[in-house]
Amino acid sequence: SRAVDYLQKELSQHQSALFLSLGTLCFDIYGAPYEKAVAQLIDRQEADGSWRGNVHLSSLALCALNLAGGGRNVFKLS
Repeated sequence: SRAVDYLQKELSQHQSALFLSLGTLCFDIYGAPYEKAVAQLIDRQEADGSWRGNVHLSSLALCALNLAGGGRNVFKLS
């Protein structure tokens, strides 16, 4: 609970695509709401569909956005 609270606080101050992607995936693992982080992540998507033109960052962002579409978290072990 304290870790999720800390992450929510940090996400309000640091909203990079990397942090939002990882935060979304972590929130899902802990059962915390992640809709706000997903919305902020979508806002950072470039016109070409990427995040900052970086294939690695874009892949991680898509893993996070997959959750919003009802997909599974590939980092969740169970």
